[in-house]
Amino acid sequence: AGATFSTTNGFVKTGAGTAHLANGWTAFSGAVSVNGGTLILDGAAKGSAPDVAVADGAFLGGTGTVKSVSFDIGSGFAVAVGQKNPLRVTDATDLPASCTVDVSVTGALPERVRIPVIRGENGLSGDVTGWTILLNGQPTEDLVLRKDGDTVWVKLANPLGLTLIFR
Repeated sequence: AGATFSTTNGFVKTGAGTAHLANGWTAFSGAVSVNGGTLILDGAAKGSAPDVAVADGAFLGGTGTVKSVSFDIGSGFAVAVGQKNPLRVTDATDLPASCTVDVSVTGALPERVRIPVIRGENGLSGDVTGWTILLNGQPTEDLVLRKDGDTVWVKLANPLGLTLIFR
């Protein structure tokens, strides 16, 4: 996973692969750019929360806090089954009209899936009707996206596993 750090110009994630920044991750000032691969931001930033821009083909995930986030067409979120907290955005946030959410799971999907993707701490406007959901990088009909208040969630499409047959 490629990355460029600058103490005054922010952080740029480049190249394929995943970079994971944990608690206290901003030892720099400036914006965060995800130009390739996946960047996982967990925990609290050291200092103020940064602005984050996600480029076409790149993904942002984690449970950390950012000031704002913008997504180019073709970019998206990376989440994992079992994730309990969403990425938090402190500014009022407009959801992109088109975005991809890639859910990772090892083995089979559990019987219950409810994964928080993003939460707008000061409002989350827009909807997820134009978004795409993937399971381990592949299209799936097993999962759906829902916006509930200021949080976007991934849920099972058919949580009871029932098939109804009408005759």
